[in-house]
Amino acid sequence: METQTIQIILSLSILILGFIYFIFPFINNIFFKRPYLVIEFEPNKGITKQMEMIGHAPNTDFSKPVNLPNNENDYNLNWKFNLIIRNNSEYTAYNVVMYRNAIKNGNLDFISQINRNKPLPAHQELVIPFTFSEIKRVKNKDIRNIDTKEPDIFSKLELLINYTNYKQRRFNTLYKFKNDELSYKKITTKKIKSKWEK
Repeated sequence: METQTIQIILSLSILILGFIYFIFPFINNIFFKRPYLVIEFEPNKGITKQMEMIGHAPNTDFSKPVNLPNNENDYNLNWKFNLIIRNNSEYTAYNVVMYRNAIKNGNLDFISQINRNKPLPAHQELVIPFTFSEIKRVKNKDIRNIDTKEPDIFSKLELLINYTNYKQRRFNTLYKFKNDELSYKKITTKKIKSKWEK
């Protein structure tokens, strides 16, 4: 009886081990062989910000000198950057799509778009020039305090990259400009549609 029980246990163990042996590569291919896309940005051609005065505020009293400390002027601010999306893995990324959260002020403009039909191979990168522009009303005394290296709206700006591995399993990279922070936590399609836009 004991011998029979041992044989049954051994048979079951062999079956389980065999199942694990054959199923593990399948699970590994789908869940663990994944690309990791990282995001960073840098000044475009060494130029970060351009500032141009476009006029005096409507309430300016022209009977007095316009350069008084509390007089206000409107400035057009324009920043230029390169967005870099790099595949830091051994696996090709497919169906790459970029989203951004909505911003209330200013204009964010990507000069080129990602071709989702073109895979991003291992250790390769995409460079996408982009600009951000806005009009600000500033007092003469505060002119030196205008944002310099990057616009203050970047504290609220987020970019989301959606992509798949060759088995079509979906992954995300979320980049927060404020802390230069990357997250690979999965985000549902419903949430993407409600918070981010292409």
